[in-house]
Amino acid sequence: MKFCINKKYHYRSGIYQIKCLKSNKIYIGSTCGRKGFKGRFWGHFERLNNNTHWNPHLQNAWNKYGPSNFIFKIIKLLPHKCDNNMALYTEQKYLNKAFKTPQEIYNLSPIALGGNRIGKSKYTPYKKEIIKLRKNDISYKKIVKILQEKYKLNCQWISVRNFFINFCGGKFSNTRGKFGRSKFTPHIKIIKKLIKNNSYKLIIYTLRKRGVMGGCESTLHDFCYKHSISLNYNKKRIYKNRGVL
Repeated sequence: MKFCINKKYHYRSGIYQIKCLKSNKIYIGSTCGRKGFKGRFWGHFERLNNNTHWNPHLQNAWNKYGPSNFIFKIIKLLPHKCDNNMALYTEQKYLNKAFKTPQEIYNLSPIALGGNRIGKSKYTPYKKEIIKLRKNDISYKKIVKILQEKYKLNCQWISVRNFFINFCGGKFSNTRGKFGRSKFTPHIKIIKKLIKNNSYKLIIYTLRKRGVMGGCESTLHDFCYKHSISLNYNKKRIYKNRGVL
């Protein structure tokens, strides 16, 4: 699958389409967040290559025509500060136009619901057990081992996490905590004060003095992004072989 997007827009939010050059059918989707178009491209590409994509029509076309006959391109760019609701609202407009000729589209539903949230998952029979394990603060990797030992189910911790968020009402968190609660949540007021004039490293150093152990820059960055806390630290950071950021 050819990635027909300029480098400037790799991590932007917006509406995209996957087009089959043989059948001229399209799949319409939206992206919102830090990963942008590039993240969505690799998400589709890996699932289609592994024959585990949630859309059977697109998967069958991929198996029939091969990856060289598909292209991934932008339909519309969205603002940097767009949320998921705005992305789905814009996607719905394009789906309404596309479903006037449903024979030329791969999408399963005429309603924009966020891709793999449509339909059932292979984890649906084990939904109650996954919720119980997450309530007991068991990590996704341990849940995968339990499912493999009990039911001989081939799965990955990322797919279990996505199922827990999309189908079980769970919350996303890169840090450990009960039912998606982050370890930085009780200290959110301190983080908001420190983040004005300090870097992530200095904030973590001060939090460790207060007893919050095990934090790192990436987990704090994800926590701040989730709670829309902006970093105003403008000093340049220099890394070897990476230039100036």
